[in-house]
Amino acid sequence: MEIKKSRFVAHLVPFEAHAGFLELQQRLKAEHPKASHVCYAYLGPGGVQRSSDDGEPGGTAGAPILTALKRDPELKNIGCLVVRYFGGTKLGAGGLIRAYAQACREGMAAAREGGFLVEKVERVELLVTVDAASVGVVYKAAQVGSGVVEDEEYLDTGEVRLKLSLVAEEVGRVERVLKDGIAGGVLRWGGGRESR
Repeated sequence: MEIKKSRFVAHLVPFEAHAGFLELQQRLKAEHPKASHVCYAYLGPGGVQRSSDDGEPGGTAGAPILTALKRDPELKNIGCLVVRYFGGTKLGAGGLIRAYAQACREGMAAAREGGFLVEKVERVELLVTVDAASVGVVYKAAQVGSGVVEDEEYLDTGEVRLKLSLVAEEVGRVERVLKDGIAGGVLRWGGGRESR
């Protein structure tokens, strides 16, 4: 895609190991010698995730790519590298964040339309109710795997209800982290599950 004469080219690839991913980044740099940056993010096995701005201002490239990957609940063990050709006009931090995220999203859409994103991962949605002081524990627990907190609602009781989207096979592990982190506090799971 092109924004103010800067061109962004997204490459989506299966992720297997960090070293191999860095080799791919270097290969893309060699294949695109006039490109100004090759930024990336990946979601790996066991919830491993990493991103790189590759010289762009901190947090304006890798993090938005990672966020775009995490917002697609069906994706697992995948990486996205975005090659940027500078067009002569600075986009500013906000413009870069939007551009890199959009490049990743459009790359995922094109890959899905082409039949390339075929692996399905079973995810479940769970409602977790905690006292307000424990909200941070829920966010931390969700990140143990590739979970995402999709919504939070403050209740009249002073409790907070959070909606989590989790990979089905990681629910038990996330629940254990919650129990350990909220000893003696309010902890209830919706969707047929309840923990104390």
